[in-house]
Amino acid sequence: MKIQWKALIVANLLLAASAIGTLSTFADTNYSLAALSFMCGTWRGASESHSSIVEEYWSEADGNTMIGCYRSIKGSDTTFYELLVIQKVPDGIELKMKHFDRELVGWESKEKAQVCRLTSLSADEATFEGVNEGESTKIVYRKTAPHSMTVAVDIFNAQDKNKDDIKKLRFQFNRLGAKLTQ
Repeated sequence: MKIQWKALIVANLLLAASAIGTLSTFADTNYSLAALSFMCGTWRGASESHSSIVEEYWSEADGNTMIGCYRSIKGSDTTFYELLVIQKVPDGIELKMKHFDRELVGWESKEKAQVCRLTSLSADEATFEGVNEGESTKIVYRKTAPHSMTVAVDIFNAQDKNKDDIKKLRFQFNRLGAKLTQ
């Protein structure tokens, strides 16, 4: 009789764990691109990490995608560009990135893009995470005021469980064309 109870308890625990996993997956796929609208617009700011001027643009969601572009300017020279796409896929939302030098030569191979999945979303914050070619990347877009946004990027070796060697990139943006009264 004790064995049957133990088996029943284990079965219920497995069923509950399965349901929790299903709910988690279900929640992930129900994220809406419209909830990322706080990112839309033309942004200009500074990179705390590289002492450079940065610009980023995000379109409104349409066709199950948002498109973005980024450039970094140091002194009077553009140092690199990014082409970005946030896309609704069957099992969630993905941020895909390709990097280019100032001559538009790609950093990644032409068949690959860096991919990060939307892992957390609130009214004014979106977190994307992914592993690309052995590097883990976490990107957090955070609306800090009606026309201000920060972007935090953490990159570390995917095998480094303690995250001892993290490359931290921090960006402060203001929306262009907005009155910055607060």
